[in-house]
Amino acid sequence: MSSSGDGLGAPLRVVVVGAGIGGLASAVALHQAGIDVTVVEQASQISEIGAALSLWPNAIAACEAIGVANAIRKVASPELGGGVNAPNGRRIVEADPDSADRSLGGPAVLIHRAQLQRILLEAASEVDVRVGARCVNVVQDANGTTVQLHGGLDLRSDATIGADGIWSVVRASLGDDTPPRFTGIACWRTLVENPGSLVDSWITAGEGYQFLAAPMADGLAYVACSARLSEGNAPAMGDQVSYLRRTFGGWHDPIPSVLAVLREEDLLVNDLYDRPPPKWLVHGRVALVGDAAHPMTPDLGQGGCQAIEDAVVLGDCFRSGGTVEEVLLRYEKRRLKRVRSTVAASAQICRVMNTTSMLVAGIRIAAVRALPSSLGLRYLARFASRESFEMRR
Repeated sequence: MSSSGDGLGAPLRVVVVGAGIGGLASAVALHQAGIDVTVVEQASQISEIGAALSLWPNAIAACEAIGVANAIRKVASPELGGGVNAPNGRRIVEADPDSADRSLGGPAVLIHRAQLQRILLEAASEVDVRVGARCVNVVQDANGTTVQLHGGLDLRSDATIGADGIWSVVRASLGDDTPPRFTGIACWRTLVENPGSLVDSWITAGEGYQFLAAPMADGLAYVACSARLSEGNAPAMGDQVSYLRRTFGGWHDPIPSVLAVLREEDLLVNDLYDRPPPKWLVHGRVALVGDAAHPMTPDLGQGGCQAIEDAVVLGDCFRSGGTVEEVLLRYEKRRLKRVRSTVAASAQICRVMNTTSMLVAGIRIAAVRALPSSLGLRYLARFASRESFEMRR
């Protein structure tokens, strides 16, 4: 594919705004498709904020497509599924890892976000990545796009990819400046030293609260908690650890042991936001990926996974040729139905799992217990299996 504006045979130029997981994966996929890529990142250095994330088999398949899966497998930890619990420790759902692996086409893994970002940065070593470059606007015309940076520098290219997260400036520049919606939930995430009693991954839910814990490599454990709070209350709280110990300290073992090793300085505290299922991913020569396009709740573990899928499909579409507008519309056509269904399913699970209604909670427990595990795996496979990605790629 050649550029429309800089001479016969010159590669297309694309600017990616944002150097998170979706932005770097997009840069790798586009570079491999023969595109001249520049990444701009507002932070002064590339450092992923976050503790860990799950990569389900659909994301592993996408990572294989851009050649980073083996590097991920070397540092990631398998998710040793233990199921879903009630706060008193009663097992509501018993996970069967072997059945899950067969249904999904492989195991899910946990990886530290910083490790994944390092792997993607290494894969993008030939890409021009500029830090301290804050996008303030994107404009486009019939021949290309202009990314306007703070300080007055403009970057002209054939297309722009917005990978700048849930508060996306690129999205706003396309005329959609509606804020994301607050879910009513606050979240705490951290990595801690494994107290030794945590041997498998599980999630416990009750009365609007959730507690997730999973063992990782090097004697660490990933912990994520959530609670229904008013917007802004959790980030403004003075003593996060004390709040979590008061809230979850009476729950089943080994939660008290995990709470005992929490450190205030390591906690990441956020209100959770999402958007309704998207109606578009592309305007003209500008496309959105990841949270800029389709932020979702973490209940399916698909936020990062879908961002990587976006990136791989975007690279495929550029590799297939056509005008920039045709390429991006092809990307939108191939991704929109899948991300819409994933966003909607995540939001639905979030509402059920975080209910404060005892009636709804009772119905939830009864329904989950009555549901054959094969049906649950079949539902999960729609979003998280290798096949779910490969058949739509």
